[in-house]
Amino acid sequence: MYEDSIRDEFTHQSSSFGKAAVMTSAETLGALVELVSADSGASWLESACGTGLVSRALAGKVGSVTGVDLTPAMLEQAKRGAAAKRPKRKTAAKPRRAAPRTARTARAKK
Repeated sequence: MYEDSIRDEFTHQSSSFGKAAVMTSAETLGALVELVSADSGASWLESACGTGLVSRALAGKVGSVTGVDLTPAMLEQAKRGAAAKRPKRKTAAKPRRAAPRTARTARAKK
């Protein structure tokens, strides 16, 4: 029952939580990130990650960050934030030439 009331309250707050000035303060997040040594091989786990603000702030300094939270609505906000932060990749289709048809490939197609 206690777990349900916590989940319900944070579900209610999920859309505003990650936008609150106290949570998005560049100064506070910057100070926290400065405490972490850069290590591209490090794996971090953030428990009670909420909307993933800290995880996203750390992502550039470590190899990987995994966030866990009790509230599915908070995790959904974290996923959206992570997707928005990922660089968009442009891909171009390269024209392909057909392989020359040989007697061997002709037999295989029969």
